[in-house]
Amino acid sequence: MRAGNGKSSGDNIFFDDLATKRAIGRKIRAFRLDRGIYRLKLGDLVGVSDHQIMKYELGQDHISAGLLWKICSILRCPIDSIFIPTEIGRVGLEAAQDDAPLPDEQAILAAFRRITPPEVRMRVARLILSLAAQGAEAERDGPEG
Repeated sequence: MRAGNGKSSGDNIFFDDLATKRAIGRKIRAFRLDRGIYRLKLGDLVGVSDHQIMKYELGQDHISAGLLWKICSILRCPIDSIFIPTEIGRVGLEAAQDDAPLPDEQAILAAFRRITPPEVRMRVARLILSLAAQGAEAERDGPEG
């Protein structure tokens, strides 16, 4: 990938680098605030200044994978949760809860229709069909034991 232009030479994928940095920064900030940790404390724990943490949270600087791993470990958040797209202004902390109420079918369908990359949409559809088939098998076979 060539630096700076957001274009991958081999697979013709475009992305907005600034939007990505800002989205990651917003998630880090939201998890930090949810945990009640000040920027200064987080910076001390990962070995950077509080000003640098602020720059990450605002999407002004790239964050290395190693540092992101440290931050997620300290904030006790799964690293993949940083990359899961969520509604604008929402962080998705509640999405990790297993006891959260299930959205209705219309909300799920509307969310699915908002997935724009065709390859992602196809993967989600395949996942849903696979899980549904597993559920149907389990119902047909009955409880094991």
